[in-house]
Amino acid sequence: MGIGKALRKGYELAQNENVCAVPGDCQFNFKELLLCPSFGERQFVSFYRRRTYYNPYRMFLNHFNRAVNYFLLGLKMNDVNWIKVYKKKQLEEIDFQLTSSLIESEICAKLFAQRIPCIEIESEYLDRLEDEAKGGSLKTVKQAAGDLWKLIHITRKYKAKLHAAKN
Repeated sequence: MGIGKALRKGYELAQNENVCAVPGDCQFNFKELLLCPSFGERQFVSFYRRRTYYNPYRMFLNHFNRAVNYFLLGLKMNDVNWIKVYKKKQLEEIDFQLTSSLIESEICAKLFAQRIPCIEIESEYLDRLEDEAKGGSLKTVKQAAGDLWKLIHITRKYKAKLHAAKN
């Protein structure tokens, strides 16, 4: 399905109050979820990686993604693409538009537009034990590049809708 579609489907099917997606390649220590504080519907939790084991190409993609999230979407977060814990209700109120790896940027941008901040927690990034990385594959990058302009448009439209609802 690809990471975007898999995340979206998982979020849509989630049934508990708190929702979290964790990669199955053993790069996240599940015990770190115990560090997650209690939080209300007006917050979400974002783990960020202290360090990664990326090659120069993946490092470039990572920095480019961070710059796009910061300058074009206003996401002042350390790591949009790592582990996050949301409230199910927050996700139910978001009309998902994207199906690419940019789905997390869409969610975070819409939560920030609602003035819902994140609680950031430093996380360790473990060596991959299974499978091979696909985040930097040409197919994934091409799909994300195609969705970038959609994401900017979706975010602006969402903010305008929120602004109109307030007035």
